[in-house]
Amino acid sequence: AVNNNGIAVGQSWTYPDSGEEDEEPTPASRIRLPVVFIDGETRAMTTHPDYLWGSAADINDDNSAVGYVLRMVQGQRRAIPFQYDVDTETFSELPAFFKGSSTYPKAVNNQGIVVGTAEIDYSLDTIRRQAGFYLDLNNLEQGLINLNDVVGCETTHFIVSADAINEQNQILVTSVIEQRTEDSDGLIVGEQVAQTLLLNPFNGDFEGCDDNGGGSGGGGSVAPIERQGASMHWPTLLGMFLLGGLITIRRKIRS
Repeated sequence: AVNNNGIAVGQSWTYPDSGEEDEEPTPASRIRLPVVFIDGETRAMTTHPDYLWGSAADINDDNSAVGYVLRMVQGQRRAIPFQYDVDTETFSELPAFFKGSSTYPKAVNNQGIVVGTAEIDYSLDTIRRQAGFYLDLNNLEQGLINLNDVVGCETTHFIVSADAINEQNQILVTSVIEQRTEDSDGLIVGEQVAQTLLLNPFNGDFEGCDDNGGGSGGGGSVAPIERQGASMHWPTLLGMFLLGGLITIRRKIRS
């Protein structure tokens, strides 16, 4: 990603700090970690030896970048969200839904609102259920907000990923919805499919929705966006990965 100040962020090979002054880095010791490209130079955001991998996903015009790093938590590699202030060169971890919840920030706007996807399942299984979230960098004490908890109407959509946000705080999300069809034997079959939705806030709050783009009860609205073709970028692929897990578990619901 790149902001309007010409500062880019992403990922590059980096040598973590070994703590030994005389130790020379070797190609075998390098890993990919988040970096910032500024003034013709690529700079590591962190070289802490606890981090095993990572990448910066986005940067706003206040030069605040967000992304994730991998760190061992309870014996498993988990994605830890972070914020990096380019001006002060300050790297700090961000909140998660719970300890060990892999959290992937995907975008941040100039108001400091971060959106992404995070695990909400406490189980220690490799594959955990995920949900889209937003986080206010100016109010970290509030923590991550599950977007499924703030859409203030009954809906069959489950938001698995928040993929982008603009300066009007509109959020592009991937949701999963159950659809039922009749098969060739006349039996009703249910399956989970993915859709792309646009969340429209009302007075800054994500409350109220309907599937036709109109608000209910004066709240925000959810407008469906038809997906074209079969190509997928990485946020969509992540949502589809979770969808695949749901299909595997309960693909056929016959009645």
